[in-house]
Amino acid sequence: MPSIVRLKMTAFTNGRDNPSARFRIRQHIPSLSELGVDIIEHESRWSGRLGQDTATTIGNAGFAIAHRVCDLVRSYKVSGSLFQRWMLSHFPTLEFAARKPRVLDVDDAIWQDSGPATTRWLASRCAGVICGNSFLASRFSEWNSNIAVIPTAVDTSRFLPGNPHAAHGPQIICWSGSASTLRYLYEIERALARALHCNPQAKLRVMCNVPPTFAQIPASRTEYLEWSIGQEVGAIQGCTVGIMPLEDSEWARGKCSFKMLCYMACGIPVVVSPIGTNSEVLALGEVGLAAKSENDWVNALDFILKHPNKGGEMGRKGRALVDAHYSVRAVTPRLAEALRRFTDFA
Repeated sequence: MPSIVRLKMTAFTNGRDNPSARFRIRQHIPSLSELGVDIIEHESRWSGRLGQDTATTIGNAGFAIAHRVCDLVRSYKVSGSLFQRWMLSHFPTLEFAARKPRVLDVDDAIWQDSGPATTRWLASRCAGVICGNSFLASRFSEWNSNIAVIPTAVDTSRFLPGNPHAAHGPQIICWSGSASTLRYLYEIERALARALHCNPQAKLRVMCNVPPTFAQIPASRTEYLEWSIGQEVGAIQGCTVGIMPLEDSEWARGKCSFKMLCYMACGIPVVVSPIGTNSEVLALGEVGLAAKSENDWVNALDFILKHPNKGGEMGRKGRALVDAHYSVRAVTPRLAEALRRFTDFA
């Protein structure tokens, strides 16, 4: 049997804790190597933030670009380049100088930040584009004819159901996200307050990099956990239901439902806005409920909180669905095939 011709690529990612870098690239590296695809990751040193003065921003950009130049030199020792979005932040810099063939990976509607023309510039300079969902694929197909749809995978060996025999505590509604997505949670605050009022033993757990500020939910009915890699799984395990509210916008339709999938991998049912990939996942099995209006959110949460057996059944189905279709084990071979196809390394 002939040996596999190994493909070696440099991956330009956006930082150690960046979710897209962690879940769309880094967690696949060991399994990709077993399939004959070697990924050498180079993380961005960009630390620019909105609100910084001009001199600080220029200094950060200069430092980051200098590191990227070194990364580019190293990239010419391998077979090609993989961009996880942009090489630095939301704008083009040195992408044109990266080793060809180039492949772009996207899991958000990045043209909303960078502008369609700038995003088209990047996509058109790549041999292919890997998109996290069908909505992104539809848009990027306007700028590149080589498209692969590959979901964001969950490491189901880490995101596991909690101990079902653990001591019973209060029922917990779980929301996990970043400061930039807290607005989605605030949009359903009244519904959450009503659901909590109907279920006196329930609490809302928020895992985020900043604490939330609620106007209608008493502090006694909430738990705040500061996000960290060490507790991102434990904060979900043992919860009663996970929620993922979204607005109906291009940005939201570009989301790849990763938090929803994490809840499901931990064996808990979900209540989500039926937007974009959320709807596609819900259609695959009875893993949770969709909610559009305020009353939808109240009724869905109240049903799951009051019917733990049904919620448990949804959770088990969700875990099985993620393991079969969205686990690292299921997704990595598809990623390897796309990288080989786009780089003519079959």
